Amino acid sequence: MNKLNYIKAYSTVFLGIILVFSGCKDSNKMEDANESSLLESYSNNSDNLSSSILVETEDPLERVLRGIDRTDAHLFLSSKNIRSIKKIVDTESQNYRRMMKIAESNKEMKDYMRLTNDFFSLGTDVLYSYITNELVSFRASFPEGTDENPDSIQKISRLKKIYDLMGTNLVSLIPFYESNLETNCNFVCAIYGLTSLSQAGVPSLMKALTNHSSALQEMGMTGVVMAGWDAVTYYDETINPDIAKKVLPLLIPYLHHPSEEVRMQVMTGLQIYCTAPEESIPALLECALTDSDDIVKARAIRSVLGILKRFEVSDSKVVDTITHIANDEQQHEDLRNAMKYYLMQMQNDMSGTNSSQKVQGE
Repeated sequence: MNKLNYIKAYSTVFLGIILVFSGCKDSNKMEDANESSLLESYSNNSDNLSSSILVETEDPLERVLRGIDRTDAHLFLSSKNIRSIKKIVDTESQNYRRMMKIAESNKEMKDYMRLTNDFFSLGTDVLYSYITNELVSFRASFPEGTDENPDSIQKISRLKKIYDLMGTNLVSLIPFYESNLETNCNFVCAIYGLTSLSQAGVPSLMKALTNHSSALQEMGMTGVVMAGWDAVTYYDETINPDIAKKVLPLLIPYLHHPSEEVRMQVMTGLQIYCTAPEESIPALLECALTDSDDIVKARAIRSVLGILKRFEVSDSKVVDTITHIANDEQQHEDLRNAMKYYLMQMQNDMSGTNSSQKVQGE
C-alpha cells in the first residue's frame, strides 16, 4: 500500500475518534458510555484498516490459485465443452447467446467465469513461470491416485485444472515437458501437460511410450489416447494420418496388458487412430474372442462398431464373430445378451444406411 492509502486509512480512524470525542463534550452523564464507544469505533476502524491492507497487498497470483483450489474440477472441463460448442454452433446465433445467458445466470458458473478472467489477466509470463516452477517443485506418485501427501495432491489437482483452462495455449512448453519425461522427474504432471495439448502433444507422448520405464510407457499410452480423444471430441480435429500410423503399432501390444482398464483404454485408442478399418479391427476381434474379461470383450466389439460406423463400411467377419459369441453357451449370459444387442444395432444401422441410399437414388 502506498503512503497516500495509509494516510487515508489512518485519517478515517482519527476522524472517528474526533467525532466521538465531540459528541461526549456536551454531556457529563455519558462519559463512560462515550469512552466505550470511542474504543469500539477505534477497534472497528482498525479491523477495516487491516482488511484493506490485506486486500491491496495480496499477490494476484495467490488469490487466483486459491480460487482454482476452491472451484470444482468439472467446471474446468467445461472450458473444453465451450470450445467444442463454439466449433459447431454459430456464436452469433440466438441459441448460442441463450446458452451463454443460462451459464452466466448460474452463480457457480458466473464465479468460474470471473475466475478465468482473473486467471488470464495475469499474463502468459506469470502463468508459464508458475507452471514450470510448480511442476519441478515436487514429484507425483505413480500409479495415479496413490499420492498420500496432501500437498502433492493439491498441486496435481491445481495443475490439471490449469491445463484444462489453457488447453493448446501451452504448446510452447513442449520442450520443458519433454525434459521431465524421466523417472527422476515429475513425469506424471509433464504427461498431463502434454495430454492437454491435443494432437500437438502426441509426438512427445510417443517418446514416453518408448521409454525404458514401464511407468512412463503406461502413462504415455494413456496420454496418447486421451489427447486423441480431446482432438476429435473437443477440438473437432481430424487425426493426422502420419501420426496415427506411428501410434497404432505402439498401442497394439497393450491389448495384452495385465490391467483390464489399460486394455480398454487401448481399444479406444485403436478406434481413434486407425486410418483404415483393417488396421485395428483384426486385433480387436481377437480380443473379443480371447480376452479373459467379459467387459473388455464387450468393449472390443464397441470399438469395432465405432470404426465401422466412422468409415461407413460393413464387415462379414465382424458379424460372424459377434454371432459366434452370442450363440456360445459357454459364455456368460450378460455377454451373450450384449452381443445380441450389438447385432440388432448393426442391423438398424444397415437399415438406416440402405434407406438413405434409396432416398438419394430416388
